Amino acid sequence: MKSGPSRVMNRKDDRNSILAVKMDGIGDFALALPALRALASANPDASLDVVVSSYNESWKEVVPWIRNFYLIDFGGYARHKPGRLGKADLLWRLLALSLKLRNNRYKAALDLRTMIGDWRGKVIAWLSGAPIRVGGPGAGEWALTHVSRESSAHQSDILFERIRVFDPSLEKKAQSGFVNISRTRPRSAVPHLVLHPGAGTEAKRWPVKNWIAVARALAGRATLQFVGGQEDKSRLHEIVSAAQLPDGHACVSTTLRETLQILADADLLVGLDSAAPHLANLVGTPAITIFSAANDPVGWKALGDNTVLFTPIECSPCLAARCKWETHRCMEAIQPATVISTIEQKLGALGYSPVRTCINSIN
Repeated sequence: MKSGPSRVMNRKDDRNSILAVKMDGIGDFALALPALRALASANPDASLDVVVSSYNESWKEVVPWIRNFYLIDFGGYARHKPGRLGKADLLWRLLALSLKLRNNRYKAALDLRTMIGDWRGKVIAWLSGAPIRVGGPGAGEWALTHVSRESSAHQSDILFERIRVFDPSLEKKAQSGFVNISRTRPRSAVPHLVLHPGAGTEAKRWPVKNWIAVARALAGRATLQFVGGQEDKSRLHEIVSAAQLPDGHACVSTTLRETLQILADADLLVGLDSAAPHLANLVGTPAITIFSAANDPVGWKALGDNTVLFTPIECSPCLAARCKWETHRCMEAIQPATVISTIEQKLGALGYSPVRTCINSIN
């Protein structure tokens, strides 16, 4: 287990410290940053700490306005889902974390996970010793002093409403400076596109043959860069090889900072319902999201300049990791021609000349 602060800045009065618990994946944490930024901006004399899984440890390098990142991984933790853990080991992990948190004398602790059946964030808020403990309805409500009853549909708005239970004066407004990353690549006459074919589950992935078709259509008309993590390495090289692009078009990103910089230097991202569109929003890069029916885009799409391609079907949202049908209908219905047409529209809106792709030859 990893638990403990990963960074300590100059300490303010600990009695003004606020704790936020967000036991989720990287994209979900990105979605919480606007609400957390608003809270930090409205309370300049308070220090803001977070408890996250080790999935989100690397945020400490790019979010300087959060003081401490405390880490805890639950046994069987896979894709931000809680798993079974022996009672003795679980109690020891939580106790060790509690002792560290209580030293900070938080005035409030906020559980920002919106899954009704997840009790972990609420219990961690209770263990922190904060006199004000805010969270959503569901398992573990007993650990809270205030249960929020949100009215919004989008997750970012739900999190903002929850934080307002603690700070009613908080105003929602456009924020900036979420991460200390800015564009370094000069803008040129030829658009630079980043394509991110990776996703946390199979149900969210678009067929490899479709990525190959898009790459072939855009080759020579825009500069392309396929990006993903280590788990996407074979998929990236398969796409680049089949599209007959040089090896340099595939980039395996090893750090969050590197991924954010790649996205900041892009003119447009084409990605899936995963972390990449959320990260693109943080650095101000427009995005196209190919969205599966596993989740509802009304509540989970990335914010900002983001165009969602989505085919609703009767089983949506299924929340499944793998499609139950013989064919992955919701994703196969989104054709390469549609993606190319959307790319042309987005680039036109950004002031680029049409890529002049022969759409009829793509499918």
